[in-house]
Amino acid sequence: MILPEVVHDVVSQTAAAVIPQDTVLQELNALVQDRGGSFALALYLLGFGSYTGFT
Repeated sequence: MILPEVVHDVVSQTAAAVIPQDTVLQELNALVQDRGGSFALALYLLGFGSYTGFT
């Protein structure tokens, strides 16, 4: 198949292919370590922080 090769070539030659440094996961991990919680719970609270159906 030619498409995967074309996509690979375009991505490798494009300046926009540089992935910016996203610190969200690093910050969540630091919070979890500081508070002794679980990373899964931190992700859950980030995604469903305003959901009150699981009481």
